[in-house]
Amino acid sequence: MGQSDFDGKTIFVVGGGARDGIGFATAKMLAEQGARIALADLDAAHVRELVTELPQPHRHSAHGIDVTDEAAIGLAVDAVVKTHGAIDGLALAAGLYSAESFTSTSRSTWDRIFAVNATGAFLVSQAVAKRMLEQGRGRIVLVASIGARQPQLTAAAYGASKAAVIQLGRYMALELARKNITVNIVCPGSTATAMMGTDPVRHEIAIDGNLALWRLGIPLGRMAAASDQAAAITFLLGETGRHITGQVVTVDGGQSFM
Repeated sequence: MGQSDFDGKTIFVVGGGARDGIGFATAKMLAEQGARIALADLDAAHVRELVTELPQPHRHSAHGIDVTDEAAIGLAVDAVVKTHGAIDGLALAAGLYSAESFTSTSRSTWDRIFAVNATGAFLVSQAVAKRMLEQGRGRIVLVASIGARQPQLTAAAYGASKAAVIQLGRYMALELARKNITVNIVCPGSTATAMMGTDPVRHEIAIDGNLALWRLGIPLGRMAAASDQAAAITFLLGETGRHITGQVVTVDGGQSFM
């Protein structure tokens, strides 16, 4: 087997605590390609358990992290660098979802969603980017959502918070480009994860669309798998994506064609 882009590289995967989620799918795909994974999520004990399921588990590390806690983020980043020597890439998939419409969204829901999705993306990215500036290299991929680009009649706070992630990523990309750090954003469409749920009727509605909610269907006729999103993230973190920065890559089976 030839050398992989990720041999000897450390990728910090934040938001990897769900077995069926995009973060953990990304960690698995990267580990299979030789990367050392620093896997992080809120529940440290659960993350340690998940690390044992990655290929060559002894190569990887587990970290508890609250993305709304700046001090905790700093400690986690320090621990990753101490354990692995560097952070070559960041895949930031942490996020909370809320299905409320605009008029039914409470201030507490708005604040909670923005604290994790938008402020969390800012705090984690900034802490990691400062390390990458010291190293003189790095790759960052932020996970947003097509809800940030295609409004519907629910999930106003979620969509707005993910729109903030897109624009944050573009500002980061511009500032960090001359420092050999790329920043890109992946926008998943409807994906079969815990966030989406396992109800087959709900999946069918996502595939067919629901015009009453201004929700377009999926022309490819299937839900995305978490691995579909992981493949895009992995591409952007590797050498094949070295000349791509500031881009919003939508992986939705054509869901946002219109």
